[in-house]
Amino acid sequence: MHYRVYSGPKGSPDLSPFEKSRMLFKEFTVLDDALSWARHLEGTGRISLLIEGDDGTRMNRRAILDTLRVGMREQLEASRLHSARARAVRWFHLLPTTSQFTIGRCATVALSEFVTAWLVS
Repeated sequence: MHYRVYSGPKGSPDLSPFEKSRMLFKEFTVLDDALSWARHLEGTGRISLLIEGDDGTRMNRRAILDTLRVGMREQLEASRLHSARARAVRWFHLLPTTSQFTIGRCATVALSEFVTAWLVS
């Protein structure tokens, strides 16, 4: 299975079949790799105009952007969960050096942030 990513400068119009036949593309064997390339293109000032697969997959630039936005939200949620988990672990490691009252309060706050982040995801 192969996926082709057609790209162009920002502001490019949608591809017509005639234009597509004359454009260069980058080919990938996995759709995830094609989407990663599309994300990379955004950082270079270009955009992905079309992703087309041998299996009939066809994503225009709007569908690509929507997919990339969902992926970014998932990364942010995972990052938030990881940060809350790291704070909880840090607070629990402070037990021997801090008073019981401070640890109890800080650990409870850190643990509640972790649980909240975990429940939301």
